[in-house]
Parts: sequence; C-alpha cells; structure tokens
Amino acid sequence: MYRISKLLLKGLVTFSILFVAYAAVAGDDRERDSELLMGVAPFMSPEALFKRLSPLRDYLRDETKRDVVLELSRNVNKLIERTDSQHYDILLTGPTFVLRAFDSGLYLPGVIPDLTTAVLIVGLSSPIQSIEQLKGKKIAVPPSKGAVAKMASSFFRSKGIGDNDLPQSINYAGHNAAFMAVINGDVDAAFIAEYGYHDALSNGDSAKEIGRTKPFPGIGMIISSRLSTEVREKIINAMLRLSESPQGAVVLKKISFPPFRRYSIQEYEDVRNYFTNIGSTSSGKK
Repeated sequence: MYRISKLLLKGLVTFSILFVAYAAVAGDDRERDSELLMGVAPFMSPEALFKRLSPLRDYLRDETKRDVVLELSRNVNKLIERTDSQHYDILLTGPTFVLRAFDSGLYLPGVIPDLTTAVLIVGLSSPIQSIEQLKGKKIAVPPSKGAVAKMASSFFRSKGIGDNDLPQSINYAGHNAAFMAVINGDVDAAFIAEYGYHDALSNGDSAKEIGRTKPFPGIGMIISSRLSTEVREKIINAMLRLSESPQGAVVLKKISFPPFRRYSIQEYEDVRNYFTNIGSTSSGKK
C-alpha cells in the first residue's frame, strides 16, 4: 500500500510540474498573441532610436490593433543572438543581418525604403581631396559586423587602392560616432551609411564628401515566419500606407525614412558578395 501511494505521489508531482510548464508556455503564447515585439539594429544610440522610432511603434499599434513593444540594444552580438532565436516579431536591421536571418529560414521579407549608399567623408578643412590620398590613412567605420564596415575594403579596391595601401579601419559604435570621429580630427576620413551622413547634416554638423558606393538595399524590415500570413500582410500593408495619407507622411518625417516598398530576398542576394571585407585592415574599436 505504501509503495503504491509513493508511486502515485511521484506521478502527481510529475504531472503538476508538466502542467505548470504547459501553463507557462500557453500563457506566453497568449501574451505574444496580444503584442508584437519590434527590434532595431543599433545604428544609433538606444536613446536616439527610441525617440526616432516611437512614432512608428505607435502607428503600427493603431494599424494592427496590437500592442507593439520596441526593444533596443547597444550590443550587436545580442541582436544577432536574439535574431537567431527568432526573438523578434518585426526587425529593422542592416543588409548583412537581413541575409543572415533569411539564411536561417526564421524570417521573411517585409518592406524596405529606397536603395541607399555608403559615403566617404572628410572634415571641411581636411587637405585630403581624393580617395587616392587615403592610402594607409585611418578611417572611421561603423561596427565590424555591419554591412558598411564590410564594404569598405571592396570600395577602396574598386577605386584602385591595392591591398598593401588599404586604409586602416577603426570601428566605432555607430555611424554618428564615426562621423564625429572625423569631425573631431581623430581619423582622416569616415565611411558611413548615407542616412547617417544626412542625420549629421540635419543636426548642423558639416563634412566634405569625396566618394560614395553604388546603391544597395540598406535597412530592411524582416518579419518572423512564426506569424501568420494575415498578420504579416497587415504589417506590410500598414507600412506601405505610410506614403498614402497625411498621417503617414507625418510619421515618415518623424522617423526620417522615405516611403517603403515590398522587396524580394533576391534583391539582397544580388549584393551578397558586396558585403565582404576579405583582406581588410582593422586597428581596433572605439
């Protein structure tokens, strides 16, 4: 009798543990059904990104009838880790991370703004007038795992700079930080995304452009494959409607983005080889 009671008790304990675990998972699913978690690559400081993208969060909340939570991070590695675990429902991120997400099969295309470029700039008073003069010099670039930093070497090679003369790339926390490095005279030039350059100019800072890349797909919105087609389409159509109403135009102005459009995975595949930096020289991080 004692042995039967002991087995019964053990079974009840096991059942209770499984039930609690199931309830926790079910509760999490219900919570995720009522909200959308939107991540953003750290191309600016979290504080700046929160201020810039909060209007988009509010707009998507109204359009999807779901709570949209904006999650930001200073750490690129943390962004990669969370993307790889399909942590986000919606993610605004750069092309190298878009390609990585597509390769995983965990995310599907959403929308992108128009094609972008990377810009090579020097200070207004800099004696450097041409790309040729940057041989062996120091240039500021964004974080090493991002598309623009990976493009730097390919860009200089395309302009006739040999591997032995490539500039030394110093990675900064973001495009704005790289821009300020050249303004402050810490480096000889900066190679940053076009939007980072425009943001700096709009803040009253000045620099001199001496080169730029060919257009390529930049920041893109990818959407978790976990979401239903209905929900994904609702998000995509809401983004497309931003250019179709006065309310949407206000949101686009606040978030400093041009109108969005649909895109295909192939658009990123076509430029995959562009985002390589084999043979680049790097001298550290800032």
